Amino acid sequence: MSTELQQQLFRDQLSQLPDELLQLIAKRLLAASLPSALRLCAASRALRARLAAIEFSAGERRLRWLAAPFTRRLQVRGLTLHLPHPGSGARAACTALPSQGRFSWRLRVIHLRRRMSDMLIGVCSERGDLAWFVSSSGKLGAAVQLSLPMPPVWTGRTCSGSNGCTFPGHSRTSAVIDVCFDASGGALSIVIDGGEPVHALSGLPTGVPMRPWVSMSVPHDRISIAPFLDVL
Repeated sequence: MSTELQQQLFRDQLSQLPDELLQLIAKRLLAASLPSALRLCAASRALRARLAAIEFSAGERRLRWLAAPFTRRLQVRGLTLHLPHPGSGARAACTALPSQGRFSWRLRVIHLRRRMSDMLIGVCSERGDLAWFVSSSGKLGAAVQLSLPMPPVWTGRTCSGSNGCTFPGHSRTSAVIDVCFDASGGALSIVIDGGEPVHALSGLPTGVPMRPWVSMSVPHDRISIAPFLDVL
C-alpha cells in the first residue's frame, strides 16, 4: 500500500470520529506537539473546519518577529535577528503573548561579542513603548521607555540565583536561553543552557498582552527564536 493511500485512509478514519473524540485527540496532541496538531488540522478541509478552535489556539502560539515600528535597525531573516550596523535603539518584538497563563520561548544566541555586547532579552508592552528585560551581563531593566535613543536604565539590581543570569557569548559559541513569563503573576525568569530557572523580575503588569522582546547594540550580533510558544 502506498504512503499516499495510507494517509488518505487515515484521514477518512479521523473524519468518521465523533466530534467529542476528535476534539479530545486534537487537544492532547496540541499539548504534546504543536507542529503535529497543526498538521492534523491541515490534513483535510473537513478536519480543518471541525478543528477550527484547535487551529486558532495553535496559531496563538506561533511566534514571529514583527515589522516596524516594533522592529528597528535590525535585519529579520526568518526567525533570526542580525544587527548589521552600530546604533542605539536596535530592537525587535514578536507577536503578542496571551494575557493569562505561564509561557516560555526559546532564544539561541548565535553571535555575541562577550566583552563588548550587552544583549537585552525580555518582554515589552503590546504597544512596544515599555520593556522589562535582563541583559547578557545580568543587569535588570524595568518599565524602560523605548524612545530613541534608548538610555540604559537599570533597576540597580542583578539577577538572583547561584550562577546569576549572565549568559555566555562569543563569536564562535552559542547559548540557548529559555525565557519564562508568568502573565498572571507578572514575573520573568530565564533558563540558560538547560540549567536551573533563575528569577529575574517581578511586578510586571498582569492580565495584559506582552511581547517577547530583544535589543542588541554591537554589529554582527545575532539571535534567533524558536517558532512556537510553550505553555507551562
